[in-house]
Amino acid sequence: MIFETVSYGGWETCYRLANDKVELIVTGEVGPRILHFGFIGGKNIMNQVQEDLGRTGDEEYRFYGGHRLWHAPEARPRTYLPDNAPVEHFELDDVHYFIPPAESTGIQKQLCVRFRDDTVIIDHTISNNGLWPVRLAPWSITVLRSGGIAILPLPPHVSHEQNLLPTHSLTLWGYTSLNDDRLYYGNKFILIRQDTEAAGPLKVGLQVVPDYLWSVGWLAYVNDGVMFVKSFQPNEDGAEYPDLGSQVEVFTNEKMIELESLGPLKTLNPEETVTHREYWSLHKDVPMPQEDMDIGQNILPMIREIHPTVGRRSTGTFRAV
Repeated sequence: MIFETVSYGGWETCYRLANDKVELIVTGEVGPRILHFGFIGGKNIMNQVQEDLGRTGDEEYRFYGGHRLWHAPEARPRTYLPDNAPVEHFELDDVHYFIPPAESTGIQKQLCVRFRDDTVIIDHTISNNGLWPVRLAPWSITVLRSGGIAILPLPPHVSHEQNLLPTHSLTLWGYTSLNDDRLYYGNKFILIRQDTEAAGPLKVGLQVVPDYLWSVGWLAYVNDGVMFVKSFQPNEDGAEYPDLGSQVEVFTNEKMIELESLGPLKTLNPEETVTHREYWSLHKDVPMPQEDMDIGQNILPMIREIHPTVGRRSTGTFRAV
């Protein structure tokens, strides 16, 4: 793996990590944010907030763009505490740690990045350094540039006789309409189109019951022939999730689109820690999906080849190192 300190986006101290195919850049003076992810020499798949680039020390929250770690449920002011100070970085056995100052609430965030074959492994860690228990869920948000289509997988169809109880539910935010033309509802997937001419935002989440969680542990986004995939292992012990039980969420407006995954809600006692792990990959020459068949034939085989838990019932044996 290649590692170097670089200037980027108006900041003098950022960190570039790469292998022989892909590269990512993490901010060192604010955040942290993963502001760049792409093939070497190729376009950045991430969205950036241009007016925020290069700024430091602000007293108000700034999004910056790219990938960030939040904790759910979303609330003001807790979610929007500024993270505009320098980030500590260190490396241990080719694993890179990015640690901002602890929040005034006592919550300590940490991003951990490493490469493994064709995936990038991102650990999102939250520790409670405060004096009282805090109930939260780690919330991984990846902000991607405009012009593409997101893929939200659904659990498999089963017959009435097979399952008399519901298998999943769609979570809607108050500003979302089911008849929004950015949404395509298939039998196996929901597609969410980012539209730069959209009049307003939309957001959907998905709750899946434990028996079918193996089917929902990934999200993808196709833009300009490149596909970004993030996968994770949902907790299968009947854990409670925030946002009416959502394990995955997609938000979009006229500027960008977000792919979001969540860990289960947990009461963190003082000095306790929780980690939510994602696996990232990039894929070239991927056609823009229009319906279920496109994904099943052209996209899902590529994802399964690199992400071993996608679309397969969990055996409880897969562990990344």
